[in-house]
Amino acid sequence: MAVPQAGQNHPAPSPAAYSSNIFVGGFPFGDRRIGFGETQAGGDAEIERFVPAAVPGSYQAVLRDRTHVELIAAADASLQYYRHRDPTGSHVLEISFNPPLPAADRVATGLDAAYRISLDGFRDLLAGTVHLTRQGASIILDWHYDAPDWTRTHPLRSTAFLTDGSVVRIGLSPMHDD
Repeated sequence: MAVPQAGQNHPAPSPAAYSSNIFVGGFPFGDRRIGFGETQAGGDAEIERFVPAAVPGSYQAVLRDRTHVELIAAADASLQYYRHRDPTGSHVLEISFNPPLPAADRVATGLDAAYRISLDGFRDLLAGTVHLTRQGASIILDWHYDAPDWTRTHPLRSTAFLTDGSVVRIGLSPMHDD
């Protein structure tokens, strides 16, 4: 698959590492505060606000970095797609869920859903299962990858801390054995 480069004693993990016309992406670890609905007078500017979109049951936000996020719901208000677009709208990262993820007030412990992550026309770049659990006012999403093979040993954890009816702090971190 890959051959050692001159002066190196190990091959690159795949030939794509040295290919032209590739997209390099990553998931930034950290957290951010998000809210739903219009900003209140004197509201917190640090909260990324989702407002209803043109499609019923869907929400959109323009983040501080000018990227756009869309949350597309199924008929029962469950999250079916997460779409994140660059500021120009030229590229879109999409995460699809099957079955769709239930709304926060309906999350039960022990729910699993398949997910697929795509970028532009490249479908199913990553795939796996997300496991949802509820711990008090928090919802934990453990992301386990099935494909590609090298991702299987790198699970991630998202934690949504529900602070009131419209504000959430959500964080992403590597998942460690507890």
